[in-house]
Amino acid sequence: MIVILLAAAAISGVLAVLENDSFADVIIIPAVVLINAVLGVCIRKARRKKAIEALQDMAAATSKVVRDGKMSSILSKDLVVGGISSV
Repeated sequence: MIVILLAAAAISGVLAVLENDSFADVIIIPAVVLINAVLGVCIRKARRKKAIEALQDMAAATSKVVRDGKMSSILSKDLVVGGISSV
C-alpha cells in the first residue's frame, strides 16, 4: 500500500511538472505516508511492550515453600536462605 501511494506521489509530481500545476498532492501524499508509518511504529511498540510484560508475568518461576507451617506457592525471587522448600 505504501509503495502504491509513493508511486502515486511520483506520478503526481511528474504530471505537476509537465502541466505546470500545483505540487500540493506531491507534498501531501508522502506526508500522510510518513505520519502513518510513524504512528504504526509507535502503536506496535506499545503493543509489543504489553505483550512482553504479560508473557513475563505468565512465565514467572514459582516455588512451593513451607511458611507458617503451611505449604504455599511464592515467586522464586522471594526465596530466602534457610527457608524450607518442596521439590
